[in-house]
Amino acid sequence: MKQPKRYQRYSGMLLLAVLLPAKSLFAQKAHMDKSITVVTGCYNASQMEMAEELCLFDNHRFIYSMSYGALDQFTKGTWHQRHDTLYLDSDKPAPKFMVQASQDTTVAAGKMLLVFAFNYQHAPYLVFEFSEHPSPDSSLPLTETPNGIEALVDQPFYRHLKILHSMYDNTFFDYPLPAGVNKLVISPGKGLGRLQFTKEAFLVRKDILEDVNSKDHLFHFSGKPPEAALQYAMPDE
Repeated sequence: MKQPKRYQRYSGMLLLAVLLPAKSLFAQKAHMDKSITVVTGCYNASQMEMAEELCLFDNHRFIYSMSYGALDQFTKGTWHQRHDTLYLDSDKPAPKFMVQASQDTTVAAGKMLLVFAFNYQHAPYLVFEFSEHPSPDSSLPLTETPNGIEALVDQPFYRHLKILHSMYDNTFFDYPLPAGVNKLVISPGKGLGRLQFTKEAFLVRKDILEDVNSKDHLFHFSGKPPEAALQYAMPDE
């Protein structure tokens, strides 16, 4: 029996409505099937005068390190893959500076002594101010002494020390001054020199990780890391 043309048209539209979602699901599955599972191990992106490495471990921990001249940066945390993209998330950042406050009878009245326990070669990168809105381009002068790098300043009206190490930071560390102190000893904390990754993304290719923010920034697989390297990827105590 021959079907009316209107019925044929409606049945064809119904068939199309059923097939389109199925086709879409098939396309998504095909895309997922083409995704390459990231190979755990070390990936190298070193260039002339710059060393850069990313190591992925089977327990979904990672280490990233970069060295360029006097600049050394490091971070570690967790990684996961979603489809064709690898994401890195750093651990909770450790303190960038450790500050010890005390009262010292040898410090002149009305003064405050700041002692920086840094190598003197890093002194040009230290910026500190007693200001609510410090400038990253200015700092008080530092003096090299047998005890370290020091600065003798007037007791500040603004009771917060703002510290920046411009090699590593782009935001100031804020230390509120306890009452009555006239000496501060500032030393590098475990967080100094550490980057902070939050869903840092890389496209996964065969033996290659491609930075989504720069297609020229490629990490090439260089082999399995030594077993001892895993301890450096574990969270800090």
